[in-house]
This record gives sequence, structure tokens and C-alpha cells, in this order.
Amino acid sequence: MIKAVIFDADGTLWKGDSFMMRPPFEKISEYMVKDERDREIILFEGTRELLDFLTKKKIFVGLASQNFFDTIFEIMNLLEIQHYFTEDIVLVDWASKIMMFDKILASDFLLKNNIEPDNIVFVDDNESENLIPVKKKYPSIKTILAKENLSHIKEIRELIE
Repeated sequence: MIKAVIFDADGTLWKGDSFMMRPPFEKISEYMVKDERDREIILFEGTRELLDFLTKKKIFVGLASQNFFDTIFEIMNLLEIQHYFTEDIVLVDWASKIMMFDKILASDFLLKNNIEPDNIVFVDDNESENLIPVKKKYPSIKTILAKENLSHIKEIRELIE
């Protein structure tokens, strides 16, 4: 039974490289944020609906992103998706994804909510650097490759339903 889905940000939740973005940021639409140099972050179609679906199913939503904390959270606030994420399983820094999962799996939050590695799905767009190493260290974590055709959104929903 899946109890938590942990996403990467860039290339997984949205199109664009947030680590390249510089404030000030401007909300262009409910799906787009631009920075001072007109670089864009565009929320992938179906992402907000997937986050809403997971929340309604009482599945915790987390984030493991190699990035700047302030940038990620400002973008998430402007896109109005920050409220879907469970603070206790949100890690944004420059550590490897394995180190992030070491921290997440050692957290009191997982213990309190009876969440084991086999109850977790990790979604990322980088198979070789992120998904494979996490899967190798934690083989019971389900990994899903985020794809440009957005088929991962359907795959996550089917896994939960």
C-alpha cells in the first residue's frame, strides 16, 4: 500500500530549471512563473490534479530536489502547489538523492505514520543519477521515471487506484 509519493522538482513537476532562475519572480498564469531574465517554469499538465488526487487519497506528498530552497518554495507558492507537500518529507538542498532518502527514511515522521520503504514511491526525471542509486540502496522503494510525454502521471494514479 502506497502511503507517500516523493517527487523531484525540475523535469518532474514542471518544465524548466529552477536552479537557473533568479528573483524577482512573476506569476504569469496558474501554470507559469518567469524570472527577471524571462526564464520560465511551466507546471506540467496534470500535475496539480495528481497532487490533489494524492491528497484526497490521504497519501503524503514529499519533495527531494537538488536545488535552492528559497527558489523552489517561491515557485511552489506562486504556482499554488505548496500546500500539497508534507513539510516533514520535503528536502531541498544539494545533497545526493541517496543522502536525502537516508534523511527521509530516518525521520520520526515516517515512524509516527508507519511508513516503510515499500510504502514509498519516488518520481524523478533522472534515471541514472537518481532513480537507480536510490533503488539500489533501497530496493523496496518503488521508482517511476518522469517522462516528457507525462505518462508517469497516469502510472502513479494507476499504482494508487
